[in-house]
Amino acid sequence: MHSFSSHSTNTSTEIEKVERPRRRSFFKVLEASPQAVKIVKGVEDATVNCRITMGSKESWNINTSVRSFDEMLRLLAQYSKLNIDLRLETNTVKSSTWIIGNIGKVLGEALRILTQEKSKTTGIRKLGYSQGLYGEAFAEVRILLTGKAGCWITRGPNVKFFGRVGEISEEALKSFFVEFAQAIGGTLHVDLIRGEDPYNLWYATFIAFGEALANAFTEDEWYKQQSIVEPTA
Repeated sequence: MHSFSSHSTNTSTEIEKVERPRRRSFFKVLEASPQAVKIVKGVEDATVNCRITMGSKESWNINTSVRSFDEMLRLLAQYSKLNIDLRLETNTVKSSTWIIGNIGKVLGEALRILTQEKSKTTGIRKLGYSQGLYGEAFAEVRILLTGKAGCWITRGPNVKFFGRVGEISEEALKSFFVEFAQAIGGTLHVDLIRGEDPYNLWYATFIAFGEALANAFTEDEWYKQQSIVEPTA
């Protein structure tokens, strides 16, 4: 009896170790104001810390572990005039597609909060359009922050499908914009018009995307949320 009880206890301990659940996903808003948003998000065993501020230019800390993508995010920060601090921490190796898609989602979630905060105070235009140039490459981006999510990416007839941009795939970059649009709740149109070099093409795209966001976040009191006053009898 005694030896059976001891064996049963050890088995229970072994089962507990095997069936221990993976860390659950989580989402926390640590700061939310018309000038700054800070969030932290857990996905599987990874954690993404993101802080975005408006106003004077600050130094940025962007590290997703995908170097060429980090450079694109720096272009986004530069041309959107949004200070972006973004850091990915993970205990396991993640594919660049997984990283880029989830970063798009996190940035969209953070900017959705900023959109709500700005709309309640100063009001913002919510509509942005820009063209991006980088070397021979040319792209256009349009964005509308209306709560209707959707993303359309078109490629000009003379722009070939490169497949990869260094260490990352073009499909991964497309997933960034799709996930961003869904998370921010906006309509996004990305037109790849001209490009003979994959880096130049996508750098031009992120430049256009950044300036389109800058336009969309331009303060405009005509777009400030108004309280609805019900008519009285």
